[in-house]
Amino acid sequence: MKHMNEMKNNSGNEIKVWMLGLVFLLASGCNNAFVHKYEDLSSLNQGDLGSLLPPGPGGGNGDLKIIDGARTTSVVHSGQVLDNMVAISGIEEPSAAAKSLYEEKKGSFSENGKANTLNAPMIMAAASLGGEVCGDLVNKEKGTAAAERRIFPQVNFGSGPNNVSNTARMDIIRRLARSFWGRNETDTELQLLQDAMAEVIAAGGNQAADTDRFALYVCTVMIASLDALEL
Repeated sequence: MKHMNEMKNNSGNEIKVWMLGLVFLLASGCNNAFVHKYEDLSSLNQGDLGSLLPPGPGGGNGDLKIIDGARTTSVVHSGQVLDNMVAISGIEEPSAAAKSLYEEKKGSFSENGKANTLNAPMIMAAASLGGEVCGDLVNKEKGTAAAERRIFPQVNFGSGPNNVSNTARMDIIRRLARSFWGRNETDTELQLLQDAMAEVIAAGGNQAADTDRFALYVCTVMIASLDALEL
């Protein structure tokens, strides 16, 4: 969990908990009740996340439900999840750390890919694995000329995240949405993700390493969301 650990900052686990809250929100299909309840995701704590988890390896007593009318018919199963993340991120070859974490988390993913097997422990495992894959993506893009990058062409990884303009943030969201979800983001998703980016920047520092964490954060949130896991 190297890259997930890198998302910690002076606020301890705050960013990780906040990130998982946004992942759950996107997994809920941004339904109005969930958005209203957790509109201020910065107020989330470990207890809030625990209440969303069904009984089982992840603990908790809640259920993550697929909303009525959703088009999801199946999700990636345990044998597909890493290959799927590699394909949609375009990293070509996952790192040893990503492969190792996949083996560790494989049991948390659906065995058969049926939509009704999606649960909170699976979403949390996806966030962990997604953090490694996104770390690979960030490293790949940092080593690529800006004009040739797929996701972060407008990001200067040599400076702090305060220098990432709002236009660049919107461009990142659009590129990740098309790559991970196969569609453009909705207005609601755009607003949630823009707010998330602003919160992450406000909570962290303004060094080059913080730009890496900023890019890692938004990538992980989007690659672990329901639209990236469904088939």
